[in-house]
Order: sequence, then C-alpha cells, then structure tokens
Amino acid sequence: MEPDAGHPLRDRLRQPWYPVEERYGLVFAYLGPPEKKPALPRFDNLEDLAADETIFVQTGGRGSTGDNSLEVVPYSWTHMNDNVMDPFHVQVLHSTISGPQFAAQFALMPEVRFFPTEEGVCYSAVRKLDDGREVDRISSWICPNIMSVPDIQLRAGKSTGIAWVVPVDDGSYVQVFARKAPKNGPSPFNQPILMGGKRWGEMTEEEHQRFPGDYEAQAGQGSISLHSEEHLATSDRGIVMQRRTLERQIEVIAQGGNPMGVSFDPANATVHVRSGNFYKSEAAE
Repeated sequence: MEPDAGHPLRDRLRQPWYPVEERYGLVFAYLGPPEKKPALPRFDNLEDLAADETIFVQTGGRGSTGDNSLEVVPYSWTHMNDNVMDPFHVQVLHSTISGPQFAAQFALMPEVRFFPTEEGVCYSAVRKLDDGREVDRISSWICPNIMSVPDIQLRAGKSTGIAWVVPVDDGSYVQVFARKAPKNGPSPFNQPILMGGKRWGEMTEEEHQRFPGDYEAQAGQGSISLHSEEHLATSDRGIVMQRRTLERQIEVIAQGGNPMGVSFDPANATVHVRSGNFYKSEAAE
C-alpha cells in the first residue's frame, strides 16, 4: 500500500531494479553503479551466424562432469576458473591417468607458452602429430570468469563457444554455456563425454576413482582450496598469471578504476576470441 501524501517515507520508498539486456539467448543484468555501466560485450566467435546456424545455451555442471547430471557444482568457482589455464592436465588427467577421454592426440605432451591479452590470459599448446601435421591449440581465459575452450576432439577451426563460471555462493557455482551450431542438428550439449565408457552421472563411486575427470580433480581440493597449501611448478605459470591478473583487477575496481576488457562504446565492445585448433603441415613451413 502506498503511503499517504504526507507520510515521511513517501518520497523515499523505491523498488530496486537492475538494467537487463538479452544476447545469445541469455539475459544479462548489470548490478553496479549506474555511472559505471559498460557496454554489454559481444564475442566474435558467436557473431555472424550462417543461415543454418543458431546458438544453443546450457547451464549447470557440464564443464566439470562432461554431462548434464549436475545443476549446481558443490565447490568454489575458482577451481573451474583455474582449469582453463592448465593445458598439461589434458595430457595427464584426460589421457594418461584415466585413458583417452578426449581426442587420442592429447596423449602427446605439447610445447606450451602462456601469453597475456587485453582481456585476460591465453595458452598455446603445440603438438607435432604422427602424420606430419602440427596443431596449435589455443585456449582463452577472459577476466574475470569467462572461458573459451576449443573442440575437445581437436577438430580444426576457431572455438564456437563461450562459458561463464557463475558463483552461486562461496562454495558452489554453475556454468553458463553459449555455443554456435547447426540449428537443425542436435544440441551440442546433448552429447556427453564418456569416462570409462559411461556418462559421469551413471558411474559408481569406484568408477569415479578409477576414471577421474575434472570433477574429481577439482572436488578433491575441497569446497574452497587454500592456495597457501599448494606447490606450484613451472607448468602452473598460466594459473599464476590468471590469479595475479584477477587480483590486480579487483584492486583497480576497489580504487574506483575500470577493469580490463571493459568498453563504454557499443561499437568497440566486441571481444576477439583467440581460441581454436589451428593446423599446419610441414610442407607449409
């Protein structure tokens, strides 16, 4: 009920609201100060849809389990955030410890370099294949919680997807995926990753131990991991770069500045996503 005209609260009652905008089949809300509201970014790998393409969306825990069995992942969002800058775990966890969960070529140890970008950090993992070709797999972390991982079967081409790692609270998160794919085909999110020949949600506790994947590796750190207890090596350089970048950007915001990757001009708010599997042959060198 609205207060009477003479009521002292009449001019102070407000219903809070936040501006929202739809893009890629998702609704984005801006929760910051009005005077700091940036342009909603576009991602170039989700733009310029062909006539037979659309964008599929999915939320939940698919990034950690490889299927759609979890709606909420019961550990910190930073565990998954670290994952995207750890190219060596693809060879160790997904190829050696548990057998080939992705493309068989991931068993080859890559030559890796990490490099900063205007929006975050990328890695380049180069593998020399038995057929004489070389594949450069580039994966991207976009500050603070966005990733673009290339096709895990090493199919050639630019990454067709983006994922946001969204905290639910301190000890849980969901991922929100958007991916370009043929509109008349099946959703790319209905194609599970099999571990030990089964979907993650069908596996027994023993099978989870015998064929661990990202969920087991990340949940094993605890709901919230203590970085002070870690023993980082040179292979963790990308994670260190990522964490330091995130810490610096938190400090920038705390001091009233604008974080990296933010644009206030919609015409200049497109993010160049570098991710993909890029091949070349020895003859082309």
